[in-house]
This record gives sequence, structure tokens and C-alpha cells, in this order.
Amino acid sequence: MDEKKFISFIIPAYNAEQTIKRCLESISFISRNDMEVLVIDDGSEDDTSKICNNLKDSRIHIISQKNSGVSSARNHGIEKAKGEYICFVDADDVINAEEYTEVINQIREDDVLIMFNYCKKSGEKIVLQELPESEGVYEREVCKSIARRMKSSYTYKRENTNPFGAKVWQYIYKKSFLEEHNLNFQTKLPYAEDLCFCVELLLKIDKIQIVDICAYHNNEIEGSASRRYRSEFWEELQNVLNILEISEEHEYYQLYYSYGKSAINHFTKYLSFNQALQKCENIVKNLEFKKAVSLMTFPRKTFSEKLEDFCYQRGKIIIIVLYKKLNQSVMRTGSKVKHIIKNINNRRR
Repeated sequence: MDEKKFISFIIPAYNAEQTIKRCLESISFISRNDMEVLVIDDGSEDDTSKICNNLKDSRIHIISQKNSGVSSARNHGIEKAKGEYICFVDADDVINAEEYTEVINQIREDDVLIMFNYCKKSGEKIVLQELPESEGVYEREVCKSIARRMKSSYTYKRENTNPFGAKVWQYIYKKSFLEEHNLNFQTKLPYAEDLCFCVELLLKIDKIQIVDICAYHNNEIEGSASRRYRSEFWEELQNVLNILEISEEHEYYQLYYSYGKSAINHFTKYLSFNQALQKCENIVKNLEFKKAVSLMTFPRKTFSEKLEDFCYQRGKIIIIVLYKKLNQSVMRTGSKVKHIIKNINNRRR
């Protein structure tokens, strides 16, 4: 591993025996010899390492560490990588080798960051995602604009905002730039570490190349960090706000409003009525959240949004939790009905 490489693939893996082989095989279809694949085994208790070792590809290397989380694993990968450029792949995703090769071939000597497109798979549904800009090379102002969009939220669709998700595996990075600017993942942040890393990076670079090629296939997995109950979710979201260091008051309170509502939705989804009531009370009575609600005066609010804000402002916590529970129940019922109808239609065919 002392030989310098052009590109290093970094895969953090924890108990990934069900998906890691498919992930690695998808990368192995890239025919380049000037690359390496680093699997950072984050203290797996299953056969993740054994499966990796059984793959006959000398470019694949297993690096084991004590279980420390995905951010620590990614940082370890950056430290060990021998590539001039690095990229990240999640152990439950796959790449499109031919398209990824095309992206690699478009890297220029002065490129620091290259963004490409990806598809998202949820169940049987596969959707091509939109890029923030058309294909091309963009200067600092566009980089800052993309960072702002990452910090934005779909809550403000009525303020004509246009959010763009932060996905660390959607980029190829110049390693020397990350080292020069001491860019690492926040190991003490168990949620939204991608967001904080991407925003910090985009605010430091002077140029980005965007390539309109779908090179990555993201699988939404039940039980991932964003799709399971988190008892400290509200505190985690507040930590994200502090790390992002938002200087503009309006932007800060927009996010505070959005994050507060996200935490309320989270607790009412996963907890019993009484448990959710206790968790939500801490949010609704928070002075910063109250101020955020009072400042959210964007036009064309729906009846639902007006009702929620009315309850937030007056501390009607029981009504809030009850309304959320009923709304979520209706949504689940609707989803089940759609699934039943779909199965009936499939049988008729």
C-alpha cells in the first residue's frame, strides 16, 4: 500500500455482511490499476472482513478499527488513503462502474472537488436525482450557493427555497486539499455529519466541477441513522446548528424552526402519546424555538402549517402531539391502501 495511487475508494463498514460483497464487486468492475479500495471495518461482529478477504482483487484492503462510528471510519480512511483523489462509498450502496470511470476520466489537474449525479432506490422505486447546476465548472459564488442550499430546508418551499441534499459519496475529493484545510468528519456528531462536512468544504473551495453522469446507486435502508428512533434527536439537531456556524439571523431561525418541527415529527412517530408529549414539551417551551416560530411569517401557509404554528405559539402541546399522531396514522393507512391496490392490479395482470 506504499505505492501512490490516483484514486482511493473508502468504504466504512459495520456488520455489513449482507451488502458488502455486492458493493465491492460493483467497484471491482472498474478496470483501473492505479486505484485502491479501503474497507474500514468499524468493529464488525459478523463476517464482513471474511467476505472482503475472500474477494480475489488485490486492490481491496481491509483496515480494522475498534467500533467508533462512521465519521471515525471515514477519517481513518482519509489518513490511510494513498490516492491523489479520494471518494466515499457506503457499504449498502453500489456504484455504476462504467459511469464512475467516465467521471474519473474527466478529472483535471487543478480539480479539487468533482460532483456527479446518483439514483436513489427506495423499495422498488428508483429515482434519478437533480443536480444543483447544469454540467460545467463553477467558481466560488456557486460553491457558496450550493452550501446555502444544503443548509436550507423543505419547510420553506413557500419561500421559494431550493434545497440540495448533502451526500459525501456524491463527490470526488483532492486529498491534499482536505489535509491542507484539516477537513475531517465530526466524530462526536452522530447525525448530519455529511451535512457539516460538505458545507465546510464548499465554503472553503474556489471552484467545483459538476458532471451530469449517474455514477452512484443509493439504497434507502430501514434502520439507518436517519430512519430509526433517536432519543437525543433534538439535542443532536441543535449541535448541528452550532457546528454550521450560521451568522445570518434569518437563516439561523429558519433552520431552528425546521429542526424543531423535525424533532417533534420524529418523537410523535416513534414514541407513545405520553412519551412524545414529554419530549415535545422541551422543544415547544424552548425560547429559541418560540422566537423562530414567531419569525416564520412566510406567505401562502397551508391550513396545517397555520394550525401547527398557532399551537406552538400558545404552547398547546397536547393538541400538537394528538394532531401529529392522527396525521401520521392517516398517512400510514393511505400507504397501506396504495400497496394493497398495487398488489391487486399486479395479480390481475
